[in-house]
Amino acid sequence: MRFKAKLNNSQLSLLHAVIAPISKLQDAHRNYAVLYLDEEFVRISLKNSETRITCFLELSQKELFLEHRIESAADNVIVCQVDLVSFKLALQSVVGGGSGSMNSSRQKSQQRANNNNGTQTNNNNRNNPVFQSLQQEVIVLKLAKRNGLPCLCLEGRHSQSDFSNMDVEIHQAIPVTILRRAEMQNHLPPQINMPQVQLELPMNRPIRPLLDKLKVMGQHGTRHRSRLF
Repeated sequence: MRFKAKLNNSQLSLLHAVIAPISKLQDAHRNYAVLYLDEEFVRISLKNSETRITCFLELSQKELFLEHRIESAADNVIVCQVDLVSFKLALQSVVGGGSGSMNSSRQKSQQRANNNNGTQTNNNNRNNPVFQSLQQEVIVLKLAKRNGLPCLCLEGRHSQSDFSNMDVEIHQAIPVTILRRAEMQNHLPPQINMPQVQLELPMNRPIRPLLDKLKVMGQHGTRHRSRLF
């Protein structure tokens, strides 16, 4: 069973922006989310036993990752339980350059490699957009074993903002519980007939003000479906 994906900085920020609000739904009894991985999609299902709120998320792997590889005996499908709060902190440690990192992180500094001519690049070249694009770091997300336990591992590198010759490598490992593929059937969104009235909103339009206005019409909504990609 293998899974490995590479992300750039913008994709990492997007993943963090998605995981952060969903992690707030995780209840105090540590009812972890279910993570589903296949060759096309990343699906996350979370049920809060206290508030009875259910959240289901589907992301396209082609848009979320630069490249990815998945292998398993269950038709290249991997299902596992993951703590979204720990996952959020791991993503935050790379997005924020080390702030909010967990105890399991391992950080070390290393000297930045010289340019192709073997000379040190000056600060003016560092401000060049072409140079910055060449120096863009790639973040790795993968499943691996740590101390004999399966973990969702995140490996990234943060460049110091003062343009020093030092980088900080960040390694995070979030323990997961591997589930059978068939168990995902218990975490899919419910099958509901299409409503008679539907609303379609632009991607940049916040939905909360609309829901607040719809509260006067009733306490329950049928379903809201959105696509991120």
